[in-house]
Amino acid sequence: MLRIVFKKNVLLEKSGLPNPHQLALKARVSSPTIAKYVNSPEVSEIIDAAVLASILLDGLGLTKKQALDLKLGELFEFYDDENK
Repeated sequence: MLRIVFKKNVLLEKSGLPNPHQLALKARVSSPTIAKYVNSPEVSEIIDAAVLASILLDGLGLTKKQALDLKLGELFEFYDDENK
């Protein structure tokens, strides 16, 4: 099954923070969720829109306009479960 997942480590790179835990604190999102999105995005089945907003606005420090102007390909890539 083809699905969209975060690019590996892209959130940490864009945040400028040294580790997923600090990103989780800044974004006010659970550490396991951020660790999964950063280190092993292919295991994520669902990306919650509210969590994504917190990551973009609080964690990455983007404005609403900057977040809306992001291209999908800057954060996400296609992952095919059948070709692991």
